[in-house]
Amino acid sequence: MVSGSREWGAALRVLKWVAPAVIAIEVLLVALVVALYTVVWLFGFFSGVHTRPHYVDADRLVLRTGHLAAVSVDTTAIRAVRRANHGGYKGMVSVVDGAIPALRGQGAD
Repeated sequence: MVSGSREWGAALRVLKWVAPAVIAIEVLLVALVVALYTVVWLFGFFSGVHTRPHYVDADRLVLRTGHLAAVSVDTTAIRAVRRANHGGYKGMVSVVDGAIPALRGQGAD
């Protein structure tokens, strides 16, 4: 009986060193996969923001957050337009003489 328990204990001795190493490798691999996915997602998000900006045409104002969301507002529902500066941010919409050029002649100026 004693020799049998020594063999069983020897197998556990190997397992107590191998299991933490395997767990550490698995955790590192999962963290690496998640980090790589995050980087790819962020590049996709920022490219979507740059390729799909807000815009105004004769019929509507479209506000977009890249490829994630878009809101369309009919220009007839817009009563007034004003420029607001938020810190050092330079907006992507040009305001000339207090109006957006695409809305001139439509009651916005």
